[in-house]
Amino acid sequence: MDRHANQAERTQASPYASTTWGLAEGSIRPTLPESATGCEPPLRGRHRTPVSPLSRDGIRRLLGKHGARFVSFSGVGGFVFVLGLAIQAFLVQVWGVGSDASYLVQGFISVQVSFLLNYYWTWRDKEVQFWSAWSKFNSQKIITIVLNLLIYVALIAVHVNYLAANFATTAVFTAVNYAIGNFWTFVPTKGKHNCPPPSV
Repeated sequence: MDRHANQAERTQASPYASTTWGLAEGSIRPTLPESATGCEPPLRGRHRTPVSPLSRDGIRRLLGKHGARFVSFSGVGGFVFVLGLAIQAFLVQVWGVGSDASYLVQGFISVQVSFLLNYYWTWRDKEVQFWSAWSKFNSQKIITIVLNLLIYVALIAVHVNYLAANFATTAVFTAVNYAIGNFWTFVPTKGKHNCPPPSV
């Protein structure tokens, strides 16, 4: 009886509780899994399940990740196209500007409006520096417009219908411009919100 009573007294007087396995209660901190912090660890070894982008699951993932943004990007492109036609018609019919000069003016305005809409709407969730994205976007447009024109001329040279050539180049370069915008022009600026690199 005395031995058990002395053991109980020592347990109550000890600063370490029996459930802490010899650690001070104040030193114990809960540890959250990495997924709770919003940074998922990379899948490794046998847990990685590569999916072909052409498979059903690959297409579903692609649409889930880029579908809404691509629709927004395409909508901006359609609006800017109509706006450009309206600006050119106004310059030619009201101000008497030549067709070539009016085309260049409406092209410049259209590119800037397209950038603003995509910056503030399509990629509004990305933390991108304005002037960095602006310079990239304009550089991108210069290159893709020249390539678009060259491919269009080449299709006409091999006797492709001009409407079909216009449709084909528009479809191809819509996808190209989106890809460049998503993976280069509007890449988020590195900052404190980015997840840290995985530890080795």
